[in-house]
Amino acid sequence: MRASQTAIFPAAKCCQETCTAGTSVLVKMPPQGTYQIAATTNKIQFAVWKDAKGRQKWGRVTLDKIKDAKKIDMCIRYQSFAKSFVSVGQWSEPKPLGHDLELIPLTDLSQVRVGDEVVFKVLLLGKPVQMDKNGLPDLKAYGELYGADGAYGLQGMIFKGIAKIRVTAPGRWLAVVNVRKPVNKENGPKELIGKALQTGYNASATFFVRP
Repeated sequence: MRASQTAIFPAAKCCQETCTAGTSVLVKMPPQGTYQIAATTNKIQFAVWKDAKGRQKWGRVTLDKIKDAKKIDMCIRYQSFAKSFVSVGQWSEPKPLGHDLELIPLTDLSQVRVGDEVVFKVLLLGKPVQMDKNGLPDLKAYGELYGADGAYGLQGMIFKGIAKIRVTAPGRWLAVVNVRKPVNKENGPKELIGKALQTGYNASATFFVRP
């Protein structure tokens, strides 16, 4: 799986010269604020179906390429987005990058400690994630000392585009949101009609919690 990566440090400068003992090097600091490091996977098409003899098949094919299906269990186009954040001096609220599904921290992630509440804004196609016929979507979070194996973790319901969790352990944490939407003539996307049954999005954000 290939991924495109974007490191957003528009004003940062790096020192590329060799330094020896007793040498002082002055490096111009970038403007204060919050910088985002982002990665995006390619869009992936995946399908699972049963053929005329009831045998299960799967592959990275679009709906119109499946010719022998007795039953189609899944046909989805999927894409993942990931972020981490670096603050220089004073924390500032990060701006949206335009990912299809995106987590934007409303909490100063540079100062999070055990027991603190962490709040994220969750955007789907640029708009706050809302309740649908399947109910309220949720945000899940896992810490390296709490649920790192994925067997358990924290859960915060997303209400009007806002999700909240209260972190319970120090160390690195991962917050994740998964959203699936049906493909139809009413909601589109037009390019997937007849080619997929669902669109899937995964967005994650990593941050560090102090003791």
